[in-house]
Order: sequence, then C-alpha cells, then structure tokens
Amino acid sequence: MKSLMTRIGLFCLLWVLALPGQAGEAVGLYEAEVPVKGQGSDERLAAYAAAMAQVVVKLTGDRGAPQSPRLAKVMASAQKWVQQYSYRAQEAATLRAEGYSRLLLVQFDERSLSQALVAAAVPLWGRNRPDMMVWLALEDGPSRTLLTANDGTELALALATHTRRRGLPLVLPTAGEQMGLSFADVWADARQPIMNSSKRYGANAVLVGRISRLANGNWQGRWSLYQGEDIQRWSGDEVEQVAVVASGVDGAADRFAQRYAQLLTTGTANQVALLVTDVTTLAAYAQAQQYLLSLDLITKVQVTKVEGSEVLFTLDVRGDAMGIDRAIGLGGTLRRSTAMGGEGQTLVYQLQP
Repeated sequence: MKSLMTRIGLFCLLWVLALPGQAGEAVGLYEAEVPVKGQGSDERLAAYAAAMAQVVVKLTGDRGAPQSPRLAKVMASAQKWVQQYSYRAQEAATLRAEGYSRLLLVQFDERSLSQALVAAAVPLWGRNRPDMMVWLALEDGPSRTLLTANDGTELALALATHTRRRGLPLVLPTAGEQMGLSFADVWADARQPIMNSSKRYGANAVLVGRISRLANGNWQGRWSLYQGEDIQRWSGDEVEQVAVVASGVDGAADRFAQRYAQLLTTGTANQVALLVTDVTTLAAYAQAQQYLLSLDLITKVQVTKVEGSEVLFTLDVRGDAMGIDRAIGLGGTLRRSTAMGGEGQTLVYQLQP
C-alpha cells in the first residue's frame, strides 16, 4: 500500500488544479450602502466618501480609522477606488420620511484598496470572522418579544443593516417551538440554556441583547457577548431604539476587531511551522489544507513532513503566530493541542472529526 506521503503528493497535484480562489467568509467587505435623496452626480460623488468610510471601518474594525492621519490620502480619493455603483429603493421608513428615498450601493476595488491599506500600515481584519448568533429580547411596557429570522420589523432591519455595515455574518433564531429558548431565558441572560440553543445554529459567537424602554422614554440596551469561555458585557442608553441596536453591534464588532485585526507584513512573508495530528486519510488531509488556505493571513501552505497520522506544514503568513492561532480558532476544523510557545516554536493542532 502506498504511504500517506506518496498519496498526498499525487493528491496535491490533482487537488490544487481544482482549487478555487482563496476560500473565506464572504461578507461584502468592499461594499457599502449610503442613503441618498436622488441620483444626481453631485450627491453621488459626495456619498462616495461616506461609503469609503463604511468600508474602511469594516476592513479595520476601527470606527476611528477614517479619521486616522495614516489614511488621509486614501479617504481623500474615495472616487479613485470605486469599481461600480447602483441604486435601490430605501426600506427604512424613518429615512424615507426624511426624504432619503434611495440607497446608493458602492463597490470598491478590492485588490487596489487592500494594497493601499496595507501600505498605510493600519491593522486589518480579514474575511474570516465569527458567525454571530443574536438573541434579542425587547420589552416595551407589557409587550415582550424575541427577534427571529422571520421578523420584518424596523428593529430587525436595523440589526441586519448594522451587522452588514460592520462586516459581521448574522445568525438569527428561527421562529416556533424549535427555537428552544423563551423570552425569560434571554431576559435573564441564562448562559447555559442560551448556549445550548445556540449550538444547533453552528455560530462561533453569541450576542445576547436585552432592550427596554426607560421612564424618560429613552431605550436601554444590555449586552453580553459569549465566545468560547470568554464573556464580555456592556450597556448603554439611546434616544432611538435602532441606535441601541447599533451600539450593541458596534460593541461586539469592536471587541472582535481588537482580537483579530492584524498589522499585515509587506514584502517577504513570515514562516510558521504548524503540525496537524489525526490526519489519517486523504480526505482529512484535504480538509486541513483547504481550511488553512481559507485563512486571510496565510498566503501559502507547504507540506514539510508526513509521519504516521501527523502532517507538518510550513505556512507563509502575513502576520504573527498569535494572529494565526486566533484565526484558526474561529472554525471548528483544528483545535490547538498545546499551549502557545515562543517565537519560532511549532504550533500543534488536532484535526477535528
């Protein structure tokens, strides 16, 4: 019987030919929507700057990035990066009431803009992002509701719009008994029932929001973000309900970006050694290699050694080992087997079934 190394060598030749472009989570990172009142060229050109600011925030994870001196030249030439644009009808009733009847959809050139941001030496947050499960409970006097994927309210639209604006994949519970969670569970921020019900949706993180009207008419939002064993909580008051939702999404996105955004290297890539265990078949090998190639920080994957069920990879990366470890941890494909060592040490992960 041929050794696994021999079979891997033959498989690589066939598999690489069939490999599509870089894998990753598509979340429209280089797209933006801006409310406009008409389709005139002057208003459109002015809206390009707002669209560019949205995209820069998505790509960096930093709401202050559009005002950074490092990005002054990029922001000043928004029109330069526009690849295409189109219009569609405005869905938000509040904006329609203010005269914003259309949405301008702007697509920026991914390759040239990403190169400009890397050259500007600002940390960037790649395509591989947590799928965020949101449990949102709303209390307005005697009315108590849980937001679901079937909800067509202004609040649901605000949530979808703002998660898209921050580049976060959104997962909402389906309505009905299969949801497996009550309003009381969410309102109590009952971690165990919430996490148990969230498992069926396969999300990497869970955001729990509890929104209520205060005596002064304002809206209060209390938020809990669960990711693995990590729990972060915050709260805030806003005049408008949709603003409370935006603050919850911003809080989650800001915290994700602090963890995952990386200052990408230019020129020669760094090399990291990574050992994957429990690789017993060609299918398992393909699964491990394809997952590594799907990560934005990794530009090249080479097999260095195969011994038994262990495969040693050499990775060309545009960051550091800690950034790679955090990116790998987003998915359920590989699980770290040892504690993070110092610089130059081999990272060891177990392939999950």
